[in-house]
Parts: sequence; structure tokens; C-alpha cells
Amino acid sequence: MVYSNGTEIIRLSKNFLTFRHVNGAIACMAAVIFNLLIIISIQRMNRGNLRHFRGLLVALSVLDTCYAFAAGVTTMGFDYYNEGFLVVITGVTTFGPPILSQYFYAFYILTFNAFFILQPIIFICRYVIICTPQHIAYFEDKFVLIGGFITACLYCVAQLYSNTNIYTLTHDHPVYVMDETGEKVFNNAVYLSSKNANEAFVIAETLFLNLLIMASVSSMVYCSTKIFIFLKRNASSFTERTRQGQRKLTLALMLQTTFPILTGVVPLYVTFYMIFNQIASSRILWYSMTLHVWQPTFSALITIVFVTPIRRVMVIFGKKPSRIFNVTSGI
Repeated sequence: MVYSNGTEIIRLSKNFLTFRHVNGAIACMAAVIFNLLIIISIQRMNRGNLRHFRGLLVALSVLDTCYAFAAGVTTMGFDYYNEGFLVVITGVTTFGPPILSQYFYAFYILTFNAFFILQPIIFICRYVIICTPQHIAYFEDKFVLIGGFITACLYCVAQLYSNTNIYTLTHDHPVYVMDETGEKVFNNAVYLSSKNANEAFVIAETLFLNLLIMASVSSMVYCSTKIFIFLKRNASSFTERTRQGQRKLTLALMLQTTFPILTGVVPLYVTFYMIFNQIASSRILWYSMTLHVWQPTFSALITIVFVTPIRRVMVIFGKKPSRIFNVTSGI
């Protein structure tokens, strides 16, 4: 359906709109709470636990917290309109100038991609810690740490520049109405579109994301296989408790790599395939987002369930505030 001026009308049910807001708010709060609990629990543990790995777990939780925050304050929806990818931002950032929403969306993309950058680093470090501990010193070298920090800063600048050039503010968008009443919704929304984006930026960003996913999956398969084989071949060198702890933590990392792909990347590709082949309307993009916002919560829950030292600290968390917990798990 279209207005007389040619503007397309897209209808969304009242139940879906209500569910979308409640689902997004709960997902954001749950992710922030769980990840903050993980960070606090790691800080309260004895330094001997998760010795060389605690920093990476903190980095992962901080990244998940930033990702959940960005998704929560933008509360975005997606559409495919007029040969462009349309981003509809309806969160609290719309109370500020439109450019604020644009940069927060770019920050959201930045944190999503950063997750796939961090995963290969985590798996490689995990492999070195277990299989070649004599090389741990290389990762603790100050020049490596400084180089990593500089690279991270350059990545952030490049991503913000790229995404703000791809997704630009637009007034060319459909009108969203409530299906039951015909009332307009998203009256204060900020709209971003990739229609007029430089093709080079779009291709580069698409290739970059796919390369990151391939690197994450490849490092996951290779390093996990090596770790499991090493633990099996050197079973006599570890206690059963230690081997179980190492396997569980490796499995947790594998799940944390898989979930963002299953909840974010795969639904996006599948829905675009369905739209381009006219199997479904562009509204399906709105529905796929309701699962995607739970990704940082899933990541935190996986850490809590599979990483025994963190879970044990959280169980007794707050009972003795002055105590430094010494949770031994063999990890």
C-alpha cells in the first residue's frame, strides 16, 4: 500500500511492536547485568585462577557490554527500501541530534565486528597457554601490548569513518503504521540508508565482515582441535579436574563464536535471500532482530555456565565482601 505521493506504507502489528520494545529492553539489561557480574567476579578471584586468560575474558565481557548498550540505546529495526538497506533507529539516541544516532549505529557495527576480531585472538592465546606455554611471554611483551592498543584505535577510527559513509541520514523512507489502527509509529525515528553509499565502502565492509567470520571459524576449528588432541595425548600430565576444566572453557569459546553467527549473520543473509527472491517481505528483517539482540546475553550465560571459577564466585558473591576468593578449578 502507498500514499498518493508514492510513499510506501508498512504495517506492523501492535503485539509485535510491544514485544519488540519489551524484548529489547530485557535483553539489554540482562546483558549488562550478567557481563558486569562476570567482570566483578574475575576481579574478586585469586590471581592464580585463570592466570593468563582472565584479561581476555574481561575484554570479552566489556565488548559484550558495549554491544548491548549500543543496541539498547539505538533500538534499531531494519528494512530493505528503494534499493538500499534501511536502518530505523527508535531508541533514546533519537532525543539528540540525528548525527548522534548515526554515530551510535556505527559504534554498534564496530562492536559487532570487533567480536569476530577478538575471537581468533582468544583461541590463539588459549592454544598457546595450553599447548605451548613457553611462548606466553611473547604475548605479555609491552611492545605487543602497545601495538595491539594502537591497532585497536586505528580499527575504531576506520570503522567509524567507513560506516558513517555507508549509512547516511535520509528522509526517503516508508511510513510505518500500526496494523490494527492505522496510527503512525516511529514518529521521532532517525533513518539511515545505504542507497547512496560509495560502492567501494560497501564491498570493503562486506568483505571485511566475511573475512572476520572465516578467521573466527577457522581459528576455532584449528585451535580447538589442537587443544583437545593435546589434552588427550598428555592426559598423564594433567589431573582429571584440570582436563575437564580446559575442555569446558574451550567448548564455551566455541559456543561464543557460533552464537553471533547463528543469531546475527545467518538470519541477515537468509532474510535478504528471501527478500530478493520474493519469498518474504522486508518486514522479516524486523523479526530477525528480536533474536539478535540477545547475543551478548547468550555470551555471558555461556561464560557463567562453563567457566567454573567464575560461577563459583558468583554463587557466594556478596556473602563475604572482604574475602578474596580462591576458587581452584585447574584452569
